[in-house]
Amino acid sequence: MLKKSIRGISNLVVYTRAFSAFTDALKEQHGRELVDWERMVREWEQAMARDDLGKECPYDLPSSVITLAKIKKALADEEHKREKKGENAEGTSMSTMLSEALDIEENQ
Repeated sequence: MLKKSIRGISNLVVYTRAFSAFTDALKEQHGRELVDWERMVREWEQAMARDDLGKECPYDLPSSVITLAKIKKALADEEHKREKKGENAEGTSMSTMLSEALDIEENQ
């Protein structure tokens, strides 16, 4: 038990220093964004304390409006334009390869 406590204390020191260095680097390189982020979190936490569910959670990622179908359509449109210009007359087009890769990734 004593060894675990000693190891835990030394880990606490290491992780505290690493976190401090990380925070300092964030402040230095992304000061404005960090201030904005802290404000958003503070406002959201205050809204949650008031049971105000209308405030957007800053931890949630916005839903993506780009779908696989939209990507495939854009690739097909690009390929169609190239074929009109006489490009991609033979062989596998880039859009076909990307479309196949997306299908493979989706099926995995």
